[in-house]
Amino acid sequence: PERLLRDNGDPIRALATLSMAFPALIGAFWGAPLIGRELESGTFKLALTQGITPLRWFAARFGLAVLYALLGSTLLAALVAWWWAPISNMLDGPYWYDGYIFNATGPAALACALFGLAAGTAAGLLTRRLLPAMGIAMASVAAVRLALTFVRSDWLPPTVRVTPGIVPKIRVGSAWSTGKFGYIKPSGAEEGVMNCPFSGAELKRCMAEHGYVARFHKVHPSSDFWPLQWIETAILLSLAITL
Repeated sequence: PERLLRDNGDPIRALATLSMAFPALIGAFWGAPLIGRELESGTFKLALTQGITPLRWFAARFGLAVLYALLGSTLLAALVAWWWAPISNMLDGPYWYDGYIFNATGPAALACALFGLAAGTAAGLLTRRLLPAMGIAMASVAAVRLALTFVRSDWLPPTVRVTPGIVPKIRVGSAWSTGKFGYIKPSGAEEGVMNCPFSGAELKRCMAEHGYVARFHKVHPSSDFWPLQWIETAILLSLAITL
């Protein structure tokens, strides 16, 4: 397992970085020029003199971009998932909640590519300048990704793992720890871990003094991956449609 991690960890992260960057790249280098370059140079006027309505002209160009955005993001996400599978959730390897995996695989990666394309296209349409539109597209993807990363853990209620007394706690394993753990009283009330920051005999004595009967640890199990992915997908698609 150690050699498997050593040989594959960094290459997977490199490929995942490309997958995560894809939405910003397609927004900046395809979405922004899609309309922005035509408006900036005035070449769109020539296309409209050929008997093509503005809506049809836009739909043809944007539809093709959507197709390639989906194909590219799907390919990259599938490659990351396939390469990651043999070392998934291994000790010191990328876990399912790691940004390299969560942001680079699943339907959310595809939705983010569509959002990036929509952001770039909207920026080009509004600014009518290519370079500013490219910058806005990349900044928009980065800002949305960062915001989603900060709030993602709040979308689903965590699973509460309870262990009675000083029985060894369940290993975190592939779960995503919320960082919330402590002690439980007979009434079910929860109190922080710093009340008894001990182990062994000292822990047992401290728990008895405070009247604690069990310990708890709040985590997101690996089964939360798909619900979180679909929630993020819905958010990103909503943003893309709004633009």
